[in-house]
Amino acid sequence: MNNDVDKVSLTKEDALFIAKLIEENKTHIKNVVYSTLGTTYHYLANDTISELYLLLCEKVEILKTHSAPDAWILVAAKRTALGMMAKHRKDLLTVPLVEAVNKGNDSDVCDTALYEVWLENNVPARLIARLTKREQEVYHKIYIEGKKATEVAKELNVSASTVHNICI
Repeated sequence: MNNDVDKVSLTKEDALFIAKLIEENKTHIKNVVYSTLGTTYHYLANDTISELYLLLCEKVEILKTHSAPDAWILVAAKRTALGMMAKHRKDLLTVPLVEAVNKGNDSDVCDTALYEVWLENNVPARLIARLTKREQEVYHKIYIEGKKATEVAKELNVSASTVHNICI
């Protein structure tokens, strides 16, 4: 997408066309964006919708001649949401590493700093929240309670290989 918003100029007719498309599809756009982002990335919804509206302004000529502009908008909404999620995931992974590297060049210092930044950003809790209840239960029993995989398998009435697969 073009980062120079100044280069997007719409005629009054184009602006009305885009406004009409947005108004007609507002509910569908929100549904697509929120369902794509899910509960994990719901806070990116407004930014995603704003990015989508900019994209619509940039692609007004395509939309005016497209056989199904409503469908085009919904596909663009999904792709924009996926792009926002990917960008956010990338930021989550790279920012702590950059901060850690800036704290020192020694590998032990760097590893410790990375771990501290990782904890400061509450990454473990967010990762654990993505696990199923069963996976959370297995992790808790193995890593918090210190139990062996065979014990956990017996307690949960599952095979040891299931426990091992969850822990991999």
